[in-house]
Amino acid sequence: MALTSLTGLCDFLSISAQQRKSIRLTISPQVTQHHIWRGAVEELLRNLGAESRAAALGRRRSPALRMAEQIAASCLRFLADAEQETTPLWMKLSPRRGRRRGREGAPGDATMGEVLEMFGHLSACLAEEEKLWAAAALGKVEAMKEGLYQIKDLLVEREIGYREARRQDSLVQKRLSKGLGHSSRCLFTLLVYYLYGAVSDLEVDLCGLFGDGAGRRRVSAGKVLTAGDERMVGSALKQLDRVLGKRAALDLRGHIWWVGAEPRSLMYRGNWFFIHDLKL
Repeated sequence: MALTSLTGLCDFLSISAQQRKSIRLTISPQVTQHHIWRGAVEELLRNLGAESRAAALGRRRSPALRMAEQIAASCLRFLADAEQETTPLWMKLSPRRGRRRGREGAPGDATMGEVLEMFGHLSACLAEEEKLWAAAALGKVEAMKEGLYQIKDLLVEREIGYREARRQDSLVQKRLSKGLGHSSRCLFTLLVYYLYGAVSDLEVDLCGLFGDGAGRRRVSAGKVLTAGDERMVGSALKQLDRVLGKRAALDLRGHIWWVGAEPRSLMYRGNWFFIHDLKL
């Protein structure tokens, strides 16, 4: 099971429609801040580059894969320009809308629409790759394109004052909050990055929601491992912890199985995790 949207998470937890609306209205303003958005896009592009290089070790890269790497690098350079000046890089309204406010965009200004176009080419390149990692990366690229579409008509500008920068930051946040719905994979990706600093999907092999008749609910999530070395166990603990999160109203449990495991339990970041022997 992979959690990729607030809709899927709320379906699993049987959250009512009214509560879902409240959750989205609470979460959206926090996870759509400009630095969260930029950080999530950069993390996605860095991961894509690293996975591409790892997949190509000892073998020849395909033309589509080489093009995908070049596009990802171009996007990272575009975003890195925002951090190189002492004056922050922000956004402003496009010339068409700016004229309504008595403002003109300078010729040659770069728009987020250019990044959206690059992401479109990136999607096409990844779609030609048959590797599993490319399919996962393609899903994330498509998710972030949804957010880019909401801010595609924003321009990049360097020399603006603090008050204007704050206003533009608010504009990016407002566009994304309004445009990304409850079922949006982009919104969920931003939420995961906001909470954990990662853009990977939250995946579990087994999960369940249980009630005790007294209104208390327990959420259990599990992973099945092929080996029980400390590195794999630690990785499974962290992944399950991301899935379970910190929901004070729920009793949260994590379970890990592998063949030959010594049954034991341990506490990790406030949640109980149980290790079980998998008998074949």
